[in-house]
Amino acid sequence: KELEITFSVEDNSNIKQAEEYGKVLDDLCHMLRKKHDEAKDTLVRGIVNGNKLLLLNSPPLDGKISL
Repeated sequence: KELEITFSVEDNSNIKQAEEYGKVLDDLCHMLRKKHDEAKDTLVRGIVNGNKLLLLNSPPLDGKISL
């Protein structure tokens, strides 16, 4: 009976530890999704700003484009 009690205590501590690690992993995944979305937004803004600069620096198109 001693072995059974020891195993059950170890199993419970392992389960609790696994649940804690699961929560940490969920938090990390949430943070990574948020950072990924922020990175996509920053990339889009960079592309748009780069395109605006290219358009502003091309003299033949100055008359056709008004920002």
